[in-house]
Amino acid sequence: MAVEAWWELTPVLEHHYYWHQKEKFLLDSDRYPHWTLFAVTGGKFEYDILGCRGSAKLAELVICPPETDFGRQVTEQLSFHFLAFSFLGPGSAKVQEVAGADGYKLEVVDTQRLFNTFGHLRSAAMSSGPWVMPWSDHLLKDLWKQVVYEKLSSASAGLAQGELRFHGDPVMDLAGRIIQQEACTPLSLGGLAGRLGLTPVQLTRRYKAVFGLSPSEHVLELRMRHACSLLTGTTFSLETIAEACGYETGFYLSRIFTRKMGMSPSAYRKAYRI
Repeated sequence: MAVEAWWELTPVLEHHYYWHQKEKFLLDSDRYPHWTLFAVTGGKFEYDILGCRGSAKLAELVICPPETDFGRQVTEQLSFHFLAFSFLGPGSAKVQEVAGADGYKLEVVDTQRLFNTFGHLRSAAMSSGPWVMPWSDHLLKDLWKQVVYEKLSSASAGLAQGELRFHGDPVMDLAGRIIQQEACTPLSLGGLAGRLGLTPVQLTRRYKAVFGLSPSEHVLELRMRHACSLLTGTTFSLETIAEACGYETGFYLSRIFTRKMGMSPSAYRKAYRI
């Protein structure tokens, strides 16, 4: 199913729960009668869906088709929204093709908007009354439209700042995709070069020739953009933000952030928080 057809699909919420700091799943594998979405607000877990394995952390979404074995294991104390839903729309008969092409993990660029939605979902999960289900259903629909809109926008209008347009060098195209996907993990230049069969010097020279910036500069741009979104869109501590951006400590993030942005993380949060 082409991504354009995703826009015609409408998720309809069946139920929603919020789990805070879960140490482990009750079952290592389960299956559900509806589509399910795990939206991570803290920690990390590993998943296995139809043999497709991966991990999801803060601000990442994992979607699983109905009646499908969903293997999962908490690797870091996990907080997440669990949303079960069905799809309506002209393409609902082929909706199984929605997942799979992206490895069942949906990426979100505008994390500030995402965290706003997460906040409303958490408030709804802690409330009661006739308005809760309709409001949660609206938030799910809004979240789905955000994911699809970003996919359509990147395909038709170019990639967001800090992302790359690929230029036909298959090795550098792969390097660019790896960096976009793993920038906020402990990614090393030497490790990336080794995965590509290059030396760090060769990788840096070719990458800069193709994209106009070095791999380390690209990683820094992506990490700073993510840090800015977390500083203005959440109340997370600097240590939590540092971990989410691929840094070992808040102190180290603060040094890098101040040098790059011209102000400390706390000053940036105070100046730009919405």
